[in-house]
Amino acid sequence: MAKLKGLNAMVGSMKNISMYTIQGSDEIYIRTKGGASKSKIKRSPSFEKVRLNNNEWVGCTKLTRAIRGGLYAMNRFEDYPVSGALNALAKSIQKEDRVSAHGQRIVALSKYKEVVNGFNFSRKQTLESVLRIPIRCQFDRMSMSAGIEIPPINTRTALYNQRDLPFFRIVMGMCPVPDFLCNEEKKNYYPSVDNFLCIGTYREGEWFSTHTTTPAQQFSLSYPEYIEELTDEVSLLVAVGIEFGNTGYNNEPVGVKYAGCAKIIHVG
Repeated sequence: MAKLKGLNAMVGSMKNISMYTIQGSDEIYIRTKGGASKSKIKRSPSFEKVRLNNNEWVGCTKLTRAIRGGLYAMNRFEDYPVSGALNALAKSIQKEDRVSAHGQRIVALSKYKEVVNGFNFSRKQTLESVLRIPIRCQFDRMSMSAGIEIPPINTRTALYNQRDLPFFRIVMGMCPVPDFLCNEEKKNYYPSVDNFLCIGTYREGEWFSTHTTTPAQQFSLSYPEYIEELTDEVSLLVAVGIEFGNTGYNNEPVGVKYAGCAKIIHVG
């Protein structure tokens, strides 16, 4: 059933046509329905390559879920379909596996960490364009810790407050992400570390006025001692974002969704 969104915007289905929107765009997208049946794709010899590609795509989506799940504090900054962008990066990593058979290629982030380093969770604004200061990250893989240093911020010159909101703060997160391997017999993807839990940790800084000069800030991110030492097949991701806020209940600052931005600043 199609639904009208305003006088000139309609989304939904009508006969063999689908109309829909995507995050980050005001356009209405239209496509026709159709294609091969699920049964044909699953069994027909002519769709063997499609089945192999579909199986490999599962490994890509699992890496994406691990990143987004571990860096869950960055989800508030997403203003476009981030999963699709991460899936594409995961696929580029998977294509570098020139040893495994088609349909079973692994997704080895640990070998290609630079692919996701610098990844932006927002596109309307990037961290460098909003927060015009150097952010320093002191990273220690052995202790699974990271130190974030934010120098003083003169909001008149170093902060781009597009929506003219009264408050801002720094948000950061860190998470381990494993490589994803393929079981040759079952043809399913699994993390490279047994019983792996993608546990993310995050910090939120103090709220500051967007019309002041803030003091230098230092933050530390670390994992509890009971978390086992990272193996070579596990990457540690660090992300930093800036969140803008408005006056909320009891005159306390409240974050405004999509007003900020964030990016992955280190992968080790």
